[in-house]
Amino acid sequence: MLGRNFEAPKFVKVNGRPQFRHREKNDLLMSYLKCIRATSTLNAAAVLLRYGYVQEIGALCRCVDEFCEDVLFLATPLGEEGEYSKAQHRLVEEYFQEEFEENTDAVPKPASRDRVPRKKIQAGIARIEGHPVNPHDAKQMHRAVGKAYSGYIHGAYPHTMELYGGPTRDKCAFHLCGLLGTPRIPEWTDALSNYVYRTARCLEIVAKRCGDDEVETFLRQSRTSFEEDTGLGKDNPDEILKKLKKK
Repeated sequence: MLGRNFEAPKFVKVNGRPQFRHREKNDLLMSYLKCIRATSTLNAAAVLLRYGYVQEIGALCRCVDEFCEDVLFLATPLGEEGEYSKAQHRLVEEYFQEEFEENTDAVPKPASRDRVPRKKIQAGIARIEGHPVNPHDAKQMHRAVGKAYSGYIHGAYPHTMELYGGPTRDKCAFHLCGLLGTPRIPEWTDALSNYVYRTARCLEIVAKRCGDDEVETFLRQSRTSFEEDTGLGKDNPDEILKKLKKK
């Protein structure tokens, strides 16, 4: 339903090959497409969970982290006089770049890119008015989550060793066919629920930015139902951090 707020892409030639592309490209379309990717990624993660491949879910969750951060970063203008900042404009422009330059060479030439550093995006999110966590802790929180989940993408040693285990110390091995029947499954079921919730919030943000009251209401009601079923979203994040610091 949210897609009705955007013009459908058309077939155009990109580097001599027909591809679907949008005629009008802007920050709102980017936010919508990031939600599309997040939703598809979570569907894939649900399939992996069914078969116990939680390490791979960790890698996908790291992708969803960035998708959601981009939506939050673009939700509020962070420049002067209520305008988008240079970093926000750069993020959108870089997103819609093609992967390769238009040329006739036998070997495609990758396009040069002007990427906005992830830490700059996280810092921008942290200073958005109304953020439930103070700016300093918000930046630390985003970076900590990003670093932790990056290990699943890069096959870091501590993360890889989560695959090792067994019924006794003498009967341990690496689990190469999933971790069904281990404590990792309920852990990752909870973690995945959190990512579903975060993506739902981002979809709600995009619906509000589109001015689509019907979709926004539907998403808000769905989120409320999800909160009641899981308990997510009920605790104040700033209060949770304060309690953790005391420990």
